[in-house]
Amino acid sequence: MAAKYERIKQDIISEIQSGQFQPGDKLYSESELKRKYDVSSITAVKALQELVNEGYVVRYQGKGTFVSKRKRRELIQYTDLEHSPAAESVTVLDVALVDPDELPAAIDAQAPYVAIVRIKKNGGVPYNYITSYVAADLIDPAHRTAKQLSSVYDRVAADSGLDLLRQNFRQTVSVVYPVDGDIAEALSITDGPAIKQVMFNYAADGRLLEFTTSYKRWDYYTVLFESPTIAQGGPGRE
Repeated sequence: MAAKYERIKQDIISEIQSGQFQPGDKLYSESELKRKYDVSSITAVKALQELVNEGYVVRYQGKGTFVSKRKRRELIQYTDLEHSPAAESVTVLDVALVDPDELPAAIDAQAPYVAIVRIKKNGGVPYNYITSYVAADLIDPAHRTAKQLSSVYDRVAADSGLDLLRQNFRQTVSVVYPVDGDIAEALSITDGPAIKQVMFNYAADGRLLEFTTSYKRWDYYTVLFESPTIAQGGPGRE
C-alpha cells in the first residue's frame, strides 16, 4: 500500500492534470489537506514538499501553495544516448541486504531491499557509478551475489518475471559540482561536474520496486528529446 503522503501527492497531480487547478491557481493549504485526508501536519507537509521537488507547485511563505506555471507532462520521446555500447563493461562493487530501519530516507518502506553498487566502464574508462536499492522479494536469495547482478533488470526479470523497464517511474537529473570525493575517485574526475540521476520505479499499486542513484561523467552524458512525430519519422523543423 502506498504511503499516505504519496496518495495525497498523486491525487493533487491528477487534479492538476485534469485542469481542476490551472497554472497559477492557489492550491490546498496544509490545514485543508490535514482535514481532507485526516493526516498529520508532517504527512501534509511531506506531500506538498514532494510536489515542490517535482516542479508541480511553488510555495511562498505567508501566501500559500500555487500550481507552477512551468510546462509539465508534455509528451516527448526521451533517449539516454549510449557511447559505444560494444565497449561497455560492468563491475559489481558490493551487494547487501538492507533492513527497513537502515534504508535511505528516500525509501518509505517496511520491507528489506537489496543494495547493489556497480560501476560501468566504456572502453576501460569508468563513467557511471550506480547505487540501486531493489525490493528484496524480486531477487532470489541465491542470486544476491556480484556475479549474478551485473545486470539488475535481467536478474529481476529472470527471478520474478517482472520487467522493471515497463513500470511507472520518476527520474530527476541534476548537475553536481564539486563531486563527492569517493565518487570523483571512482570516476577518475579530477575537476568538473558530474551528472546525477535519481530514479524511483513503482508498481501499479504504488509500491516502490527500485530506487537508484547514479553519477555519470559529464563527458559521457548525452540526452535526446524529441516530439513524438519526429521520433516516429514525422515532419521535422527546417
